[in-house]
Amino acid sequence: MRSRIIRRLTAMIFAAALGTPFLLPQAAQAKPARCEITPLLNGEDRYVGPCEFVAKSGGSFSVKLPAKAADDLNISIVYVTVDSPGNGEIAVRGFMGNLNKWGIVRRDPKKPACWAGEWGRVCVY
Repeated sequence: MRSRIIRRLTAMIFAAALGTPFLLPQAAQAKPARCEITPLLNGEDRYVGPCEFVAKSGGSFSVKLPAKAADDLNISIVYVTVDSPGNGEIAVRGFMGNLNKWGIVRRDPKKPACWAGEWGRVCVY
């Protein structure tokens, strides 16, 4: 029993010395996705294309837009925070780094990949 504990501790110390994230929780990994973002503020700007999707706990998520889309929409990251099933809040990080809360969103029952509110709509596939 004691030798098993010593072996385990030795392995953990060795892994930590090599910088292996053996004991630390892993950060959420971005996954490639396709986004449709339609702000209703002016009705003209719309982005449909690749984005980086990061799942968070409780169904919340964020999407990061490519630089060109971020420039065009003045949105670099969209955050959807789920408060209860089908309901949440949306915030966006602007091109200059400012965080703007856009308000309440609801999940579209016909297209569950989409969340919409008075501000507009975001879909992630």
